[in-house]
Amino acid sequence: MSRWWTAGCLMGLGLLTTAALAETEEGSELARVQAVVSDARITMTQALEAAGKEVQEGKPFRVELLLKNARAQYEVTMLAGEECVEVAIDATSGKVLGVRKERMETTAGHRWNFDKDPAGESPPGWIIRQNNPTKQLAAWTIEPSADAVSKPNVLNVKTENGNATFNLALVEKAVYRDLHLTVKIRANTGEDDQGGGLIWRCKDENNYYVCRINPIENNFRLYKMVNGKRTKLQSADFETPAGQWFTLRVRMKGNEITCYCNGRKWLEARDDTFPDAGMIGLWTKADACSSFDDLRAWPIVGEGESGEPAPVSAGVEPPETP
Repeated sequence: MSRWWTAGCLMGLGLLTTAALAETEEGSELARVQAVVSDARITMTQALEAAGKEVQEGKPFRVELLLKNARAQYEVTMLAGEECVEVAIDATSGKVLGVRKERMETTAGHRWNFDKDPAGESPPGWIIRQNNPTKQLAAWTIEPSADAVSKPNVLNVKTENGNATFNLALVEKAVYRDLHLTVKIRANTGEDDQGGGLIWRCKDENNYYVCRINPIENNFRLYKMVNGKRTKLQSADFETPAGQWFTLRVRMKGNEITCYCNGRKWLEARDDTFPDAGMIGLWTKADACSSFDDLRAWPIVGEGESGEPAPVSAGVEPPETP
């Protein structure tokens, strides 16, 4: 593995513990993560080097510190030709715990951080939609933000829509079937609703999967939207206060859906409603005004796999999308 790639990885990984703890739930959950992270004896640099020995022709794609059975382990994802290789490494001993390979689809991984796009406009190549209109179409605009995860810009949605309306921003040419999808979200304001989330396998504004957080209800939910009708698939209750950044992540392969918030796996479901590839995008409801940053998507194709532990923090990013 070249020094260039190692350096590129470390640029995003230097504040692992700070980022991980800042995004983790308060109280007992924070203490649990602190205890597990403190057990780590090897650095991310060492984990990258170990992964590079296992996948000698690979290039780092992302690194995560995982919690599995109350023990810390690193998962290093390497891109090697048409394969996506995940190397699990014990964070205490440095031992390689396993190597998993998946063939990638033609569509590569992409990242949208909005930092090179013109402020005051919607992202290029995105389409703005809504269903059950109540007022004007929501405004999705790129704006500077002092606390942007990826500085200087975020994607803000501002709307005064009523409770029946769902606001969508879709990446029209980003079409995936089996995928990982993640974004940073901060709820800002809203009387009827707050928060928002991710959508995938989207056919149009009336047909898609969505997972979202809601600070008013203090929950994290997974839905399917079929012909404009929303059906809840799973729900978990925990605090998601407005004004704070949260990391949402979705993994869907076949009919299996797993949803994470701040590195913890909260929701699991099986559903066959939308078996084909579809668009990805962002979502809010009613008058929920929120900020989004650092949207990333990458495809997976291959055999089934065992349960994946939840990531605490991601470091290495897919390439920026032009």
